[in-house]
Amino acid sequence: MMYDYRSLISKLTLVPYGWVAVKNATSHDYACQHGESECEGNRLHACAIKYIPDQVTTLEYISCLDQQESNYLTFASSQYPIDKCQDKLPEGVYSKIMSCYNSDEAWELFQNNGKKTTSFFTKSGFVPYVSFNNKRDDELAISAVRNFRKTLCKAAGVTDPDCFA
Repeated sequence: MMYDYRSLISKLTLVPYGWVAVKNATSHDYACQHGESECEGNRLHACAIKYIPDQVTTLEYISCLDQQESNYLTFASSQYPIDKCQDKLPEGVYSKIMSCYNSDEAWELFQNNGKKTTSFFTKSGFVPYVSFNNKRDDELAISAVRNFRKTLCKAAGVTDPDCFA
């Protein structure tokens, strides 16, 4: 099979949520596993996924955010780096993402991602979790976390060696 990374990525579905305790959904009272900044990041990611027009740009943006020096998961008091990585976005998209993030729309997306996550996992699992064809396969998920491109190419049946580089 020929290698076309953009085509492989275009089939990706991102569901930013993780392990969250819902205290009161009506008042947006949630406790994310890694603190408030993780909840902030998940809401921002959900808005980005909705408003960035292509998957490759979405992944580049989210990856850039998650690689910021002040890793927001390390310090519970740190805020998610919301204002970073704007240079990865097409013109006009950042304002749409922020408009979403600062409104109830972000909470609705967050809640929908929670429903997707809880329907996928029972009581066990780990994050980030990467599934292929919407199926649970912990071994494949661990492999994807270690080397996403290689695992994606293998799962898609790509044989081109450039895909695995």
